[in-house]
Amino acid sequence: MREGSSAMRSWDELWPELADDVSVDAPLHDGAPWVIAVSKVPRARVGADFARLAASFDGRRSLREAADAAGLSVGPAQALDVVDALAAADLLRSGSPAVALRARPGRRTLKARAAGGRLQYRAPLTVQWTILDPSALARTLAAPIRLRAFRVVLYATVAVLLVLAGVAVAVDLESIIGVLAAPLPIDLVPVLILAVALTGCVHELGHAVMLAALGGRPTRMGIMLFYLMPAFFCDVTDGWRIGGRRSRAAVALAGPAIHLVLASASFALVPVVGDTNLRALLALYGFACLVAVVANLVPFIKLDGYLALVAITDTPYLRRVAMTAARRGMARMLFGVDLRPDAPRDAFPLIAFGALCTLFPLLLFLWGAIRLQPTFLDLGHWSAMSYLALVATFLIVTARRIVRFATACLRLRPRARRIGFALGVALIAGSLLVQIPVPATAHAGYVVRADQVFVVSSSQSIVESLRPGGVVRLRTNGVVLRLEVGTAAVPDDPSRPTEVTVPVSAAAPVSAPGTTVTAWGIPLTKVESLAPLPAAGIADIELAVSLPLGEYAVGLLIGEPLSAVFEGVRQ
Repeated sequence: MREGSSAMRSWDELWPELADDVSVDAPLHDGAPWVIAVSKVPRARVGADFARLAASFDGRRSLREAADAAGLSVGPAQALDVVDALAAADLLRSGSPAVALRARPGRRTLKARAAGGRLQYRAPLTVQWTILDPSALARTLAAPIRLRAFRVVLYATVAVLLVLAGVAVAVDLESIIGVLAAPLPIDLVPVLILAVALTGCVHELGHAVMLAALGGRPTRMGIMLFYLMPAFFCDVTDGWRIGGRRSRAAVALAGPAIHLVLASASFALVPVVGDTNLRALLALYGFACLVAVVANLVPFIKLDGYLALVAITDTPYLRRVAMTAARRGMARMLFGVDLRPDAPRDAFPLIAFGALCTLFPLLLFLWGAIRLQPTFLDLGHWSAMSYLALVATFLIVTARRIVRFATACLRLRPRARRIGFALGVALIAGSLLVQIPVPATAHAGYVVRADQVFVVSSSQSIVESLRPGGVVRLRTNGVVLRLEVGTAAVPDDPSRPTEVTVPVSAAAPVSAPGTTVTAWGIPLTKVESLAPLPAAGIADIELAVSLPLGEYAVGLLIGEPLSAVFEGVRQ
């Protein structure tokens, strides 16, 4: 706090003024917070006194006069704190005398102001491109929702769709599973991609409409790269001004509700549609919508489930707070130090939630990388290079975070025995990576030709390295499911690989009649199946020895992509 004559001089000599694009927005309902916004986008929730004082910063009044105009009984120190906070967040007009007054080191009341313009970056790994302002459209679509009779009809319709979808899935489950386990006809690929993309747009519009129905103002809508994945977004942070936790949660859950309704409608139509391709499209679209519902409700990354949890608990920046608590807990457990000794101890549920928030994105990336690797590597040299660059970036970022955490702990000078304990934990984890055995398998394709089953791969060396007598599990190359349809064995005296032409479905989960690719293959023996094998699919091949988990992971994530990059083939 500032005291004495210096503060009194600043109190009278400062004439603060908010920047042109900064506004102070009042709550929409009793009990909701005031909001400081930049270009109509909320940036911070503040108390009523802070907001009223900031709103009086027009550049025509001194700080003392601004406090009087706001009707506040505050002293110079408190008023200067408000100016400090706004100046540090770059929310005051450039050139204003107040801008020279900066917040004291280590104190940042508001988040730093984001760069303006249509293209914006949001930490940690999101780039947003604003395309339009959806507020007018959202207000128009929200008008019927305010009518009680319309809501009753809407809820009844949704309930009927959910029941019909459940009945349809129960009646036609075998057919739906068959569609999910089969390659997608290539002419349906662009249709499905377009349908999923448009649904993502409608999902975001659902957030905007719900916010508008509750009196809020959606500000921006566009496309973004979210953890390197393309997606739509709609800025509904004006929901901070809504009173009531349930209302704020409703805004967050409106998008997943859109996906759930569309999934229900799609599944309900599957049994009544006769065209095979249309049935496949409806089933895959319904499944994609269900996946979107589940993914959006996961609360460990900044998606709708997390935003709903923030609204219900009324805890801004919950994920950041929880991850900080998890780091503190890990530092105390490993090194016996506290990264924030001035703060109270965190509750265990918060630490556990923070640990899950830290680990979940890592596990999600690894799962996606392993799941998509065969397709990336089979698509060619440049695709393999892109995959390798993505994995390398992930590993570098993860390593940097671990090093930064360890460095922060060591700067607090933990006792030598605690450093030894932390090193021991790291060594035990490393030894587990060496000792845990993982069955070594290779991934290839299979094709049926003239009643003979061949194992095929774009890499000659992978076919040559097959162990005589090794078990080969034949699976469907479905766009969603990979069901085992039979087994076979590598011959005891396998022939040399020969070049064969195979359907695209032996390499990618799509079917394109008449389109083939070149691969290397050898015939298999002891083929067993309960039904006629599909003409092509994927093959999991048992290799000679098991590998340690660490070696297996390195080979899978780095070794195979490197081989594909430098040899031009998948190893």
